[in-house]
Amino acid sequence: MNNQKGFIQIPILIVIIASVLVVGVGSYVIGVKQHQKTSTESITKTNTTQSGDLISPKIGKTAPAQETTVTTPSPKSASSIRYLSEETTLYALTVNQFGVTQLKYLRSLSRGTQVVFMNDVHIDWSKITVDNQEGWVSSRVLVNNEPSKIPLSTIIKQWRPIVAYVECDFRDINTNELYSQVRGSGVVVDFDSQITAITNRHIITDDNNYQPFICRVKLPDSSDTFIGQKFTGGGPLLDVGFIDLNNPNSYIRDLTSLSSSPSPFHQCKTKPSLGEGVLILGYPSIGSQTDITVTEGIISGYDGNYYITSAKIDKGNSGGAAILVNDNCYLGIPSASVVGQIESLGRILDVRVMRGER
Repeated sequence: MNNQKGFIQIPILIVIIASVLVVGVGSYVIGVKQHQKTSTESITKTNTTQSGDLISPKIGKTAPAQETTVTTPSPKSASSIRYLSEETTLYALTVNQFGVTQLKYLRSLSRGTQVVFMNDVHIDWSKITVDNQEGWVSSRVLVNNEPSKIPLSTIIKQWRPIVAYVECDFRDINTNELYSQVRGSGVVVDFDSQITAITNRHIITDDNNYQPFICRVKLPDSSDTFIGQKFTGGGPLLDVGFIDLNNPNSYIRDLTSLSSSPSPFHQCKTKPSLGEGVLILGYPSIGSQTDITVTEGIISGYDGNYYITSAKIDKGNSGGAAILVNDNCYLGIPSASVVGQIESLGRILDVRVMRGER
């Protein structure tokens, strides 16, 4: 076989080319696998770190990742929580085809109730959720922080001026002889420009259902005596009576004006819970007749149209004002007590009954 200089034999050339290809492909495969390994470790490290698993400080690698991931719903953000600054009403709100806002009563809500603001506002109304019920309330009653309790002294100061001492004379219609005199308490209000004292029916009727000849009504901050000679009652089952005053002056008209602030006769709209605090303002027989006496108790139970209370009530302060402490509202009329072996439990006629809502 003759040697040819300058040329590589074909078999040798094939071997060389095959070797180069093997080395190249092998390097490429090794590089890809190394890249995949590095990427996998990077992803594992990133995911593990974000999930909160610990990283070993010694070897710099992640501890075994959690195999199970538990997802919990996010709680309502603190910014969506609101409180009611006063007792208010929850409405369903719609806007008709003419753009007029229409409200439908849903329920009443107590002062301090926690609600969830739905971040939806329409004019002066805000959409909320309370007890899994959606509705709308006036925007002005929504506050960020739970309202503090109203001091009892503030509540008493607000209600005291309209709590009246009531004294009624019963006379024989033929002889004009005084045969009975009944003392109690009342609350002076403005009913359609008629100044009236709300009191108990048993103060303006005797055992024979006769009405008094005259009643005298006195207020703690006035030296005047107001006269009443027109009486109406709530019937034998409701211990409520009304005395229309003959001679109201500018003082009592200003005192009872609905335009005054705060409202002189803010009535409770919701049923109180057991244990809620109650104040009874009036003129008990063992107290002062020139200024109110305050007794304190709780809502102890329910009895038809009446609330049962542990606050002391006798024939003197019955007819006065029963004030629900939390909402600072007129709960109803203190009525007769039922005496037990140790304590006496009073009755409060629900103001909603007087309004015809129950």
